[in-house]
Amino acid sequence: MASTDEVLIIGAGVGGLCLAQGLHHRGIPFRVFERNESLAAKSQGYRFRLVNPGIEALERTLSPELWDLLERTHARDSPPDLLRMDAHTGATTLASPAEGATDRERRCYPIDRPWFRELLRLGIEDRIEFGKAFVSFEYEDGGSEGIRASFADGTLARGSLLVAADGVHSRVRRARFPDLRPHLDVRRTVMWGRTPLTAEFERRFARPDILANHFAYMVDPTNAARSCLFAPIRWPGDVAALSGGRLSKTSDYMFWALTSEAPTTRDVNSTPEVRAGYALEITENWQSNLRSLFEMQDADSLYAVNVVSSTPDIHVWETDSRLTFVGDAIHAMSPTGGSGGLTTIQDVADLCDALVDAGFGTKVIDPEKSKQCLQKYENKMRVRAKAALERSYRGGKAIWAGQEWYEYDYAKS
Repeated sequence: MASTDEVLIIGAGVGGLCLAQGLHHRGIPFRVFERNESLAAKSQGYRFRLVNPGIEALERTLSPELWDLLERTHARDSPPDLLRMDAHTGATTLASPAEGATDRERRCYPIDRPWFRELLRLGIEDRIEFGKAFVSFEYEDGGSEGIRASFADGTLARGSLLVAADGVHSRVRRARFPDLRPHLDVRRTVMWGRTPLTAEFERRFARPDILANHFAYMVDPTNAARSCLFAPIRWPGDVAALSGGRLSKTSDYMFWALTSEAPTTRDVNSTPEVRAGYALEITENWQSNLRSLFEMQDADSLYAVNVVSSTPDIHVWETDSRLTFVGDAIHAMSPTGGSGGLTTIQDVADLCDALVDAGFGTKVIDPEKSKQCLQKYENKMRVRAKAALERSYRGGKAIWAGQEWYEYDYAKS
């Protein structure tokens, strides 16, 4: 068993690893438990966009040394302008210009998830346990002595706090709120893929203006449910060399997220070949040079998910001094708001502050003070998540012909 003063983090995605690094920097003991056998086995897409106040929240969370490494190795900054394109003709309009924005508002980091997870693992490798599928939790002596987590392999871990960072299908959330129906089915499927940014691809794509703008989306004028967000990921140089061998070698690629109505009569996620074929099928009438994005894809990297989203009014619960949540585990949102990674990082920064204020990392933790600090954190998290979720539903209406959130049905468990 882990010692009783550790924070037990369930999930080694962006939220869990950011929190781990924040606690490590602050001298608060922790342990991370990940159900997959390695970080490489996680499927969470390839890229998210980090803007302020998220950039500042991340810098506040990480140690100066790790932040310096991030600044030296992250993919090149991209302007926050967003281009809208007609998928049949290639005609473009500037959907979201950033004219008049301050330098702070224009800061925009494209975060490559595999690179980010590898960076966030540095220095805490011995605190992460893989192959640990969470099953249940129990309070120690009614919660006065801590909390205990059980895993599918029969092992247990005891700690002072359990943090659910295990994503959309959070097992911790299900154990804590077994009757909660947290998600709406927005009736869309997103296929996440990547296409190597080779000279041959750039020749066939033939749109240097698009590549220069870094972030765009295509909409099918004959089927508004079909669209594609895409952006190039270009590295500042040899990341392995820039990191002194601490990070893996990288290569430039085009990230994309292709959306369609959710198929009801077929499984489009069964094999890489089926997924790749479906991407080509639903873009059959798109402009040929734009379609090269899918024709030249790395098929093994492609996967599909049916999108669900929380309602803007996040479930309100009585704060528990021994258990809390970050990110998608409690406020999942569709990618159309571009805020999932951003809100998670802000959650983590605020939770680190709350745990310091509550006395975590000291010899004695007052459960009542801990509850007060966590309650303040959770209230702020709900307000922020509500705004982000409302933005994602507005984005869904613009990008994939979505509806008002209250017009959707609840997703099946």
